[in-house]
Amino acid sequence: MKYLKSKYAQIKACFIAFVIRRFAPDYEKTKAENKELKQDIYNLIRKENEAEGMTVKMRWKMVFDTEEMIMFGDATNTDNQIQGLLSQINSD
Repeated sequence: MKYLKSKYAQIKACFIAFVIRRFAPDYEKTKAENKELKQDIYNLIRKENEAEGMTVKMRWKMVFDTEEMIMFGDATNTDNQIQGLLSQINSD
C-alpha cells in the first residue's frame, strides 16, 4: 500500500508539472511576480517609514505617474486639454 501511495504521488507530481509546462507556460513568471508584489505590499505596510518602504512607494509612484503622463499628457499643463494618447481619440 505504501508503494502505491508513493507511486501515485510521483505520477501526480509529474502530471502537474506537465500540465503547467504545456498549458500554462507563464505560470512560473506569474508566480515570481506575485511573490515580488507580496514583498512590496509587506514593505509598504510593515516598513513604511524605513528605506525599503519608501523605496517601494517611490518606485510604484513613478510607474503610475509615467502611465498617467502617457495616457493624459503633461502633468504640469493646466489648460484642461488631454495631450497624451487619449487626445488621439475623436469623439464625434
